[in-house]
Amino acid sequence: MAGRIPKSFIDELVARADIVEVVGARVTLKRAGSNYKGLCPFHGEKTPSFTVSPSKGFYHCFGCSAHGTAIGFLMAHDNLEFPEAVEALAEMMGLEVPRENTGQPERKDDNDELYSLLREADQVYRAALRTSETAIAYLKKRGIDASLHHDAGLSTTQKLRVIGRRQQLLRIDFEKPPSREVLASKLEDFRRALPESDVIILSDYGKGGLHHIAEMIRSARRAGKRVLVDPKGDDYARYRGASIITPNLAELREVVGTWKDEKDLKSRAQALLEKLGLEALLLTRGEHGMTLFRKSKAFSVPAEKREVLDVTGAGDTVIATLAVMLAAGATLEAAVRLANRAAGIVVGKLGTAAASHGELFPKK
Repeated sequence: MAGRIPKSFIDELVARADIVEVVGARVTLKRAGSNYKGLCPFHGEKTPSFTVSPSKGFYHCFGCSAHGTAIGFLMAHDNLEFPEAVEALAEMMGLEVPRENTGQPERKDDNDELYSLLREADQVYRAALRTSETAIAYLKKRGIDASLHHDAGLSTTQKLRVIGRRQQLLRIDFEKPPSREVLASKLEDFRRALPESDVIILSDYGKGGLHHIAEMIRSARRAGKRVLVDPKGDDYARYRGASIITPNLAELREVVGTWKDEKDLKSRAQALLEKLGLEALLLTRGEHGMTLFRKSKAFSVPAEKREVLDVTGAGDTVIATLAVMLAAGATLEAAVRLANRAAGIVVGKLGTAAASHGELFPKK
């Protein structure tokens, strides 16, 4: 059986491919400056919103957000699996596709049938997002612009949650980082969306999706936007210039070291704040609430007492509530208090949950 296609060959194939030639053989394109435009083949339209960039090697539709490289286009347009699209593109370019010889016969995965069903489901949902009136109406009603990009070489992250006595003990993720092409295209999406946003949230999960975060922060600050970052890892230099970062205790300790007492913690937090040029640092402290550090002061908010069932999404809830309140004109202190209340609500629910308006603002 044929082995896997080397990643180095795939990268070289994409880099050398003439995407205008590939797309142009299937879509009528007209030159528009340094790019080419045409009617999108993935959704019905009368005005061209489909753009092909020969210099960047990708296509993008501003109407349905279809996007990708030459390989991704062949997969979507010709309904090919990833290896088939690589083979087709290589044939157009007169190249032979090499295969890695592992010396072992290719084994049939016990989950092949399940994977096949998942791929079919993926295609159904992708088509629905472009053509289903119900799906489109729902997204518009919620003000959601997903701006999804397809990375043919990226599998969906598998998350394994370990539960004990109705509480999550830990989570194990099985994944790999996205391609350079998709990351570059997401940066372009970010720049286009920037003028329509009042506050920017950058949640760094350490998955590779924020490869260009330093440039994103600079662009947002130049545009006069507040930037909130949920950090990850031990290199906070990449968050320099952001407005507010929201680490938890473990995340902050990884960067500033272990503190002896509250006075030492304040000193270390404010030193980091000064070093990165931040407006504030909001430390989430679990059962002990939160502490907001500014250049010359700090204030703490105790956690609201309730049984903790699942901390999934607590950090996301904090930064999202904080951003909404700041965008609405609330003071930073008032926004922190409400974010603390929202976090206390969601950790009292099992699974990924949200805090409703009624829970945040109960009638007296």
